[in-house]
Amino acid sequence: MAEHQQDTQRDVQPQEEGASQQQQQPPRCSFRECFLARMDQQRSDMEDLVRVRSHQSHDEQAIRRAISSAMQHYLDYNRTRASVARRDAPAVCSPFCSSCFNNSYLWLGGCRPTLIIRLVYVMAGQAVEAQLWNLLSNVEIKDLAGLSTHQLERLSDLQRAVIKLEDGLSKGTATLQESMADQPLVSLARAMHAPSTSSENRAGKMDSAMEIYARKLAGLMEDADKLRLYTLAKTLEILTINETLDLLIAAAQLHVYVLEQGQRWDRSHAT
Repeated sequence: MAEHQQDTQRDVQPQEEGASQQQQQPPRCSFRECFLARMDQQRSDMEDLVRVRSHQSHDEQAIRRAISSAMQHYLDYNRTRASVARRDAPAVCSPFCSSCFNNSYLWLGGCRPTLIIRLVYVMAGQAVEAQLWNLLSNVEIKDLAGLSTHQLERLSDLQRAVIKLEDGLSKGTATLQESMADQPLVSLARAMHAPSTSSENRAGKMDSAMEIYARKLAGLMEDADKLRLYTLAKTLEILTINETLDLLIAAAQLHVYVLEQGQRWDRSHAT
C-alpha cells in the first residue's frame, strides 16, 4: 500500500515550484472576479470527479487525470488569491462576494487547514459529527470507510502538527488585531478634531497605517494558504487514489453547498 500511495502522491500533487516558474503571472483581477471564477471552476471539477467516480471507477488513469486537474485548478486559484491579497488583503479576508454567514466562520480568508483531516475522519466514521453526511449529495462514497490503522495513525500525527502551526498563525492574527489599539492609530483618532492638523495630513497618515496593517494581513493569509495546501497534500499522501477521489468529491460538495446555503441564509435574514 505504501508504494501505491507514493505513486498517488506523484500523480495528484501539483508541481508548484518548477511549474510556477514557467507559468505566467496570475491575471490582475478583482477578488470578486477571482472568487466567482473559482466557484464556477470548482463546480465543473466536482462534476468531473463525480462522473469519474460513477462511470470510470476502475479506470485508474481517468481517476488520476481528474484529480490532477482539480488539484492544479486549486493551486492556480491560490496563486491568483495571493496576488489579489497583496493589493487588498481585507477584501480577500472577508469577501463581500461570499456571504455574511460564510464569512463568520472563515479563518484568515478560508477554512482551517485541519478541516480537511476532520472531513476524512467523518467520512471514515471516526468522528461524532456524522451529520456532515447530510451535506453530501447521493454519490457512492465507500473507499474511506476502509482506512487502515496505520493510515489513521499518520492522520492523527499530521493533525497534531497542523494544529500547532494553526495556533502560531492565530497568535499572529491576534497580535495584528490588538495593534489596532496601538500607535499610530490611537494618536490619529485622538487628533481627529484637533485644529492644528489638516484633514489631508491626517488622511495621509491614516492611509499609511492602514497599508502597513493590510500588508501584514496579506502575509498571514499567504502563510495560511500555504498551510492549507500543505495539509491537503500531506493528507493525500496518506490516502490511496480512490480514497483521494472520494475526499475531493466530499470537500467540493461541502464547500459549494455551504456557500449556497450561506447566501440563502443572508437573503432570508436581510433587514
